[in-house]
Amino acid sequence: MQNAETHADLHENQKTNHTANADLQKQEFLRLDIDVHRGDFYLQAKLDLPTTGISAIYGPSGCGKTTLLRVIAGLETQGVNGRIQFAAESWLTAQQVMAVEDRNIGFVFQRPALFPHLTVLENLEFAWRRAPQARKQHLRSGPLWVAELTGINELLQHKPAQLSGGQQQRVAIARTLLSCPQLLLMDEPLANLDRKAKLDLVQVLQRVQNVLQIPILYVSHNAEEVLRLADYLVFMEQGQVITHGEFVSVLQSDEGFARLGGANVLAATVVEAVSDVPMHAPMHAPTHVPTKEPTKADKLLHLTIAGQSMRLPNPDWQRNQVASLKQRRLLIAAESIGLARTPPSDTSISNALPAQIIALKPALHPAESRVLLELADGQHCSALITKQSLQRLQFKEGEQVYMLIKAVASH
Repeated sequence: MQNAETHADLHENQKTNHTANADLQKQEFLRLDIDVHRGDFYLQAKLDLPTTGISAIYGPSGCGKTTLLRVIAGLETQGVNGRIQFAAESWLTAQQVMAVEDRNIGFVFQRPALFPHLTVLENLEFAWRRAPQARKQHLRSGPLWVAELTGINELLQHKPAQLSGGQQQRVAIARTLLSCPQLLLMDEPLANLDRKAKLDLVQVLQRVQNVLQIPILYVSHNAEEVLRLADYLVFMEQGQVITHGEFVSVLQSDEGFARLGGANVLAATVVEAVSDVPMHAPMHAPTHVPTKEPTKADKLLHLTIAGQSMRLPNPDWQRNQVASLKQRRLLIAAESIGLARTPPSDTSISNALPAQIIALKPALHPAESRVLLELADGQHCSALITKQSLQRLQFKEGEQVYMLIKAVASH
């Protein structure tokens, strides 16, 4: 069965969905001030979460992430005290507790929990029939439109037993969206999938958020998922919120650097996928190459970061479908970045990005130093070098340098 609306319609509908969700966007926060006592376990959370983008709650297993989600959803009330407010709605006060069904929340769990006797389309229609009529306009034609958005068009006549784990989770996400929630809670939704399926689902979630603009609370103890998805980041440990804030600021904080292993995330624009690299092309030159769709045969992905070219192995080379998103988050470990005052020519490292040193800090290891850098477009990242190299090269704050990035260490 084919959806009458094309991919172009999805982009056109984005404007409609922005308008339809304007009442939600005006209210900026999900306000939490709660205490949970359950036996020896104690959880405390006092913070305001934005009602836009993806807020990731990150921490080790058992730290209280899932309990926090269940309390927000109203699935757990025993031993819960405090206040929860979403936009203008009070979900929890000292005087009342709003019922789960009245909160209009979608919940995606680790396991899809699809109806095994129904086809994919019938699973979607089940949710659509029960959705609040007032919110159905957000999803246009309903099941078929959401099936296209989540990439499950070809699966509509299949039963869940005929699907892979990743496909089942796509269907679960689509079904939850068709309940027309005003807030989507996701509890380790990719935990049972292999890495390829995880990366495919990450792109689905990015597309869903871009098009529908639905706020998402995403719980995970997997650093890569958080690095690829989060717009707002919350660290939890032993039932406590350690820190929270805008993703980039938390990531580059001392706490973020330590908890996420020195990971950097840079926003990059996809220019094209190429099968080879011109040998005469300078590695730090700006580029204005026209965009084309990558294909499976293409080996390298050509990106621009801060107006500079960068090439790395194409992560889509084994996929059946090419990602439609032209903006990518590039993950680069701090230890994979070298520094130089001039871009070297006789080296296997083919990517050099100009940057300014904004701070020099100690690292976790006593023999290492952390160098905080700012790119021309204002993005921040960190490089990890030895103290010996820092002393030998005498780098100073405010100095202009080149970040040398191994292509095979970027993804």
